[in-house]
Amino acid sequence: MSIGACLKETRERRELHQYQVGGLAGYSVQMISAIERGDRQGDVQVIAGVARKLGDGTLLAEVASEVTGDVFVQPPLNGPAVDLHHCAVLTKAIEEAQEFIAAAETIRRMATRPTSTWTPDEIELAATVIQQAIDMEGAAEVFATVFAECTNKSLTALYREHQEKLKMRGYRR
Repeated sequence: MSIGACLKETRERRELHQYQVGGLAGYSVQMISAIERGDRQGDVQVIAGVARKLGDGTLLAEVASEVTGDVFVQPPLNGPAVDLHHCAVLTKAIEEAQEFIAAAETIRRMATRPTSTWTPDEIELAATVIQQAIDMEGAAEVFATVFAECTNKSLTALYREHQEKLKMRGYRR
């Protein structure tokens, strides 16, 4: 999904008018309309600011996905096979976490050795565990987005709170 299509979906889901989103972005109604149609590109920092102000994780993920080329943030899941009901999302997150834990257990002993001693098969096994971690991360992102939305919590505020917690624990400066 493009940033423009995601912006439109977010705006409509929140029952906002283009002039209201334009006010948040400092853009005209015509510019918001052009971005939503895909005729123009808005500044990603501005669109990210709108997403943060709205506390919309889906739009923020789409912007981050665009900026990072889907490397560190996965684009929102929006295919026909996706069930975004909160119960289904929770079940999927638990399933992916359990699969990751099971896969990680297979390399526990191997991980205590220097990586230079790993065999090619062990390296492939580690790559499989990395893939499971990425799958789990994607499920966790969807869970966070869906549950923040259905509980009317700002995903941005929750992430900021998390960042502060990491600083207090000495994990971030």
